[in-house]
Amino acid sequence: MTPIEISVTGSSSIHRHPERAFLTLRVSSNGPSQATVSQEVTLRSNHIQNLLNLLSPKTETGEATPDAPVTVYSVGFLRSWSHVPHDKDGQPLERVYYAQVNINANFRDFGKLSQVAAELLALPNVEISGIDWQLTKPTRKALGSESRKLAMLDAVEKARDYAEVVGREVFAVE
Repeated sequence: MTPIEISVTGSSSIHRHPERAFLTLRVSSNGPSQATVSQEVTLRSNHIQNLLNLLSPKTETGEATPDAPVTVYSVGFLRSWSHVPHDKDGQPLERVYYAQVNINANFRDFGKLSQVAAELLALPNVEISGIDWQLTKPTRKALGSESRKLAMLDAVEKARDYAEVVGREVFAVE
């Protein structure tokens, strides 16, 4: 009997609850005084950094302790700029100064994330830009391997289904 070549592709999907939450914050201010706006952002950023320091205790090697709610965080540089707005008649108005700092924190304790987010949202000049839900690298690697194996099993099962209909056996070809 002449061999029949069956080409199939398999697919797989695995769903897991996130293990980390990557919180992105923005501290910003604007007003008529460059010194005032910069000072407001610097003070607020320092306050948040102190809070994150408390939530991310480190071991002697610099790694987050196993019970640390925050595994790592970063505070960006103070960015400042100004703009001269114009009124409806095109006349220049008083210069407006802006200042901004971006802060990121990787939470493993979602209860603490909720508490901190509520606290931060109550502060003036603080905006939560986003939360990116993530898996740890070891989990992503393990799930990737598991998913590829499941996809291959799915492909083999499809090939067997097709072969059964035409009364043939499945075997791999190189």
